[in-house]
Amino acid sequence: MATQDTPTNDRATVDQMTQARTLCGYNPFLLAELEEFLNRQPSRAQMYEFIEDLRNPTRQKARFDANILRVCKLVGIDEPTAAEKLLALQIGLQQEQNAALALIASRLGSHGTGSDSGQSQSVFGPLLTGMLLGAVVSH
Repeated sequence: MATQDTPTNDRATVDQMTQARTLCGYNPFLLAELEEFLNRQPSRAQMYEFIEDLRNPTRQKARFDANILRVCKLVGIDEPTAAEKLLALQIGLQQEQNAALALIASRLGSHGTGSDSGQSQSVFGPLLTGMLLGAVVSH
């Protein structure tokens, strides 16, 4: 693993990227954050900081809260109540579960059929989630 005294112009290593992906697990929000970060072609030192940030429990709670608010904002709720936050939490957990199941299905499926279903879930899941959240909030 890289140390903080590594020159900043050295690119992040494959080992660092693999470690970051492992820490992200199947969390779609963390994976999206990681992909956005990797698109900026980080240095080893920046990657080290990113990995340490993933491990930081305080940062994990802040990221968790931000993800709940993101789900609420996607369906037009700017100031969610506790019940709406709980529903957003359930939706986020369902999205993580769907991502994990899609990965398993793609590994078990033949000729890549599982990866196609994973792509359709990523479109259908948020749409269904929005409709369900809207229906619950309107009642």
